[in-house]
Amino acid sequence: MTMLSPIPVLLIYAALIVLIPFVLNCSNLGDVIPRLSYHLGIDYYLHKVEPVVICLGVVTFYSYVVLGFVFDIIQACRRTHDQGISQNSLLYGRFERAHRQLRKVFPPFVVSCLLMYANTTRFDTLRNSFMVLQTILLLVQPLAFMYHRPQAGLICKYFYRAVLFWSILYALFPREAQHYISYLTHFVSEGLGLYPTTHRSPRHYYNSKYPTNNKYYGSSSSTPSSNYQQWIL
Repeated sequence: MTMLSPIPVLLIYAALIVLIPFVLNCSNLGDVIPRLSYHLGIDYYLHKVEPVVICLGVVTFYSYVVLGFVFDIIQACRRTHDQGISQNSLLYGRFERAHRQLRKVFPPFVVSCLLMYANTTRFDTLRNSFMVLQTILLLVQPLAFMYHRPQAGLICKYFYRAVLFWSILYALFPREAQHYISYLTHFVSEGLGLYPTTHRSPRHYYNSKYPTNNKYYGSSSSTPSSNYQQWIL
């Protein structure tokens, strides 16, 4: 695989580390799972499931079931038809490289999920944004490494490592990382003349579809209603 020189690699990492907080604050990736579940009509079943658990399950199924099945089929074809698909063939070589890269990035992804699960809350939109972005990049990495241009796989790998850096930092030190993320977002927004959009908590989409109709509580507020206060008195 063609490698870049050290200076472009450093510049790419620096740009990604600065731009990732801005991208996360402007993209609303943390709301992807509740929005999809809402539009697919399965939010009633998924609203109690942690987004981290969903991301981990999707990545595990994709890595070890889907791609594992394809890898076994390719190996079986290579053993059966040595002339058609040899060990040095272009197809097998690309897929083996992609599968090897996926095995490298899967353990850090699991560690990041566990740290996020242990030290943050499920309704933290920024945490969910980190996990969704990691999931997307991990799903795309095998396809990028199978592409005939090696630069695509390298850029995807650098992007994933930069996101992993912020994810682990946010999982270990949420308050401090939030401060730096807000600062970088404001810095990039001023430089580009843009402003990040306002996030809505995933709880908003569930409450909008299943409003609270209890007579003791208001439908749009978490505070007790006057009826409840009178009942207490």
